Amino acid sequence: MDVAIIMESTYPFLKGGVSAVVHDIVTMNPDISYGIIHIAWDSAAPSEDLYGMPENVRWVRLIHLSMEEHAQDFKAAGARAVGMDRGQRRRVSGWFFDGIRTLARTGDPEPLWRLYDAGFNPRTRTMEAWRVLGTQEFMTAVRERLSGLGLSLSETFWLVRDFMSILYALLAETMPRARVYHAHTTGYASLVAAAAARDHDAAFLLTEHNLYVRDTVNTLLGRNMALPCAPGTTGTSRRSRPCSGRGWPGG
Repeated sequence: MDVAIIMESTYPFLKGGVSAVVHDIVTMNPDISYGIIHIAWDSAAPSEDLYGMPENVRWVRLIHLSMEEHAQDFKAAGARAVGMDRGQRRRVSGWFFDGIRTLARTGDPEPLWRLYDAGFNPRTRTMEAWRVLGTQEFMTAVRERLSGLGLSLSETFWLVRDFMSILYALLAETMPRARVYHAHTTGYASLVAAAAARDHDAAFLLTEHNLYVRDTVNTLLGRNMALPCAPGTTGTSRRSRPCSGRGWPGG
């Protein structure tokens, strides 16, 4: 397989600008073989091929994020940590949160990649790091490391469970081999592509205009992304408002 394209809830089951671009890429390069990794929330999401897969698209692989789609597997993965003593469970829990902190503070992903290789990647792991999720040691680490968020115990529990169940959905299975993994967003698709590229010693290509991150930030902040905005405008009018401090963060 030459190229695996990772999509989020778009091609080939939803028509629109992104899907049209991807379809053009595929049809205009008939000498290149493609696979599509399609990420959707659950099995109720649209699943009808609206474009008609060209012959050079060899397969479409589905990933469903909802815990309802993989509840039994996720619960089994987090079952009693057979083969890991208390010290090991404590170290793995600390490794996870230390890796996130290093990534957030320095931008260095290597500690998390080492944890992925050792504990999460089905092909390379020497332990099953998923098993620590239901342990006292992991919840103790959650309480200690996330205390600054000011969340209640129940809020913290659901936050961690949702985060880890989605992470499990994205990383628990080995993706098909390809020479290039091409993601169109910096979110779930990018994580799947980066992990698959690392797993298969392949290339990772990201084509993202950064609107994904900005949309997410604006949604979390409750901003109105339909606000009329005129760059460079001073003052206000009924038709437009200046962009400064509104709309997209970061310019």
